[in-house]
Amino acid sequence: MMKKSTKALFYVAVTTMVALATFMVVQRSMNRKKLSRISNEGYETAIDVLYPDNAYSAKLKYGPVLPE
Repeated sequence: MMKKSTKALFYVAVTTMVALATFMVVQRSMNRKKLSRISNEGYETAIDVLYPDNAYSAKLKYGPVLPE
């Protein structure tokens, strides 16, 4: 028979893995939805698609941009 602490640790580990898997699936679906919406609008998305985690992708502006 397993100890109570071992059972609790097992349930915490399983719950954590399920939560992590759910989080990853939700993030992936949100990313795909965003990219499909942007591509349907006709904007250039090559930099976003190739390098989504780079710092300069946050500075990327969509649509017409007026020079400063």
